[in-house]
This record gives sequence, structure tokens and C-alpha cells, in this order.
Amino acid sequence: MNIIKEVIWDYEKTFDMCWCSTLDRFIVIEDTRIFLVDQSTMTLERVQTIEKRHWLSCTTSENDLFIGTNGYGTTVMKYNLLPSIKLVTEWKSPQSCAYDEIVYSLKYNNQRFGLLVSNKSEKSLRMELRYANKFDRIWLLKLDTVCEQNIVFRCCLLTYDEWLVADYQRMRLLQIGKDGKLKTIIPYKKVPSSATLFRNMLCVSRAGRIDVNNLSN
Repeated sequence: MNIIKEVIWDYEKTFDMCWCSTLDRFIVIEDTRIFLVDQSTMTLERVQTIEKRHWLSCTTSENDLFIGTNGYGTTVMKYNLLPSIKLVTEWKSPQSCAYDEIVYSLKYNNQRFGLLVSNKSEKSLRMELRYANKFDRIWLLKLDTVCEQNIVFRCCLLTYDEWLVADYQRMRLLQIGKDGKLKTIIPYKKVPSSATLFRNMLCVSRAGRIDVNNLSN
């Protein structure tokens, strides 16, 4: 975890980021703006072709960037990456989610999306798998988490098309199989806010630190 390079972030709060292999850049989501970050030079470039909206989540495929708006009745927007970042289509409520729901997390994998969706009135949380081309639902899994706080839930992709949900509310990690069934509940000693798989290591962020778990052992 030694720092290799760094740059001062003189902008607003960041909500999400993802790696884009097609552009060889990190994509960083600020409140209303989107930036490309060059890992070699650590230079930042604002994406001018994306309108100012309140953003919350992002993910990329080989050819496209998908970003979700921050707010109930989330809109998910699809942008081509090349030859320039250009809007292709968008999925609005009620196709994306209900009007009183918000898409907290959006992750792409193999022509599909993993989504975490919260319902305001029920204070409920569920995970869905959808096709990336038409946004049709493949499966849905309701989780027994009660969304008491206005804090974003995050998920990440595991191996074999499985998923992991960081459940800060109940201090645990939830492993979900590719069939949409809850596979394992992993109690966590501290409050996990997000997780990501890096090679054979699962990195879990929590207040003030990052836990690195070696999965090969």
C-alpha cells in the first residue's frame, strides 16, 4: 500500500470511480462532473460531452460508459467511449427503478449489470442482475437489510460471476451466487463501506483504513 503517485483533488466530493481499459484512464464521478485521470501522469481532464447532473455511480464495458444519477427515480445513461464520449441511450424510471427508489451501485460484467436498489418507503435493499443492452431483469434478490441511514450501499464483482455486497448497516459482507441466491454471510468486525476484488485480494474499505484479504489462503 505504498503511494506511487498522487495528485491534490481540488474539486468537490467524489461519489464513485472505475477503471476504463479502453481509454486507459480512471473515470471519477464528482457530484455534477466527470473526470478522466491518467495513471501515468496523474493529470485530470473533465469530460465536456457529459451534461451536468447529480451523479452517484459508474461502470464501463469494453465499448461504453454507464452512469447513474443521484436521486430517487434514478436514470441510468449509456455513453459510447470511442471515438468520443457520446450519449447513446438512457433508461429512466420506472424502467430503471420505481419513482421512490434509488440505484446505489451499478457494476458491469459480461453483458450484464449488477445493481443495488433501495426503496424509500419500505427502507429495503435488493440486488438485481440485468442485461446491459435492454436493461431487462434476469433475477432479483431481496436482502434483509433495513436502510436506516442515508448512506450509499456498494457491491463488487467476484470470480465466477458472483457478487459481494458491503452491508454497513449490519456489519457484514454478503456473497451472492450467479444464480441470484444468497451464498454466504460474512460477519465483519468493523463497518464495511465498499469492497473490490484485485487479483487474488479482496480489499474492503472502512472508516480510516483499507483491509486487504488474501483469498488464496
